[in-house]
Amino acid sequence: MATIPYVIDYQGDVHVEYVHVHTQSKNILCLHIGTKEKRVDVTGTGYYGDDGPCIDIDLQENPDLMTLLRFPEHTGWEVFSSGSVGRYLLAVVLVREKLL
Repeated sequence: MATIPYVIDYQGDVHVEYVHVHTQSKNILCLHIGTKEKRVDVTGTGYYGDDGPCIDIDLQENPDLMTLLRFPEHTGWEVFSSGSVGRYLLAVVLVREKLL
């Protein structure tokens, strides 16, 4: 599987092991994010202008310190949806703000 670059802007309780591209088109990018911790959730999304879209990841049972994950090579994209799809796996869908 292909991977995409990401940046951890703040390291909390959740440690990201990988970000794989599940499927993609010119306007949609579906990602699988693997973590070392069980039962995690995306608790927030945002956008840092020219720094790309970002997500906050936290533990479901004890949400103390979130991990902030950013995708700097995807400026012009935003988080459309996200969710937990397994004990160690998140799914995130990015879409282009301006469709091609």
